[in-house]
Amino acid sequence: MSRPERVPGPLRAVLLAVGAAGCTPRVVSGPASKAEFLDAVAEAFAFPPWFGRNYDALADCLADLSWLPGGRFALVWVGWERLRAADPAAFDVLQEILAAAVTADRLAVYLVDDPPG
Repeated sequence: MSRPERVPGPLRAVLLAVGAAGCTPRVVSGPASKAEFLDAVAEAFAFPPWFGRNYDALADCLADLSWLPGGRFALVWVGWERLRAADPAAFDVLQEILAAAVTADRLAVYLVDDPPG
């Protein structure tokens, strides 16, 4: 199982690299709770109405992505440190879910540090 890849910013450079690698980036920025993360990912990937806003539904949706056009996608999570600091247990579970999703041929996951300042 592959882990989400931590990459240094700036975000613009990360997005250019993701695009050059043939992926369409979907950016999630700074959620500080499980609920905020689930909502942000659901919005970024236009999850279908049946998305249940829980860990199992997240795993199912990220493994599927059938409602999106063909091609590869990248979840670019900016400010991941906020959730890790606020709820380490939720962060660990989400890391496991994201790592499992990365094994699918349509998804890459990148963790981008918050910019200083």
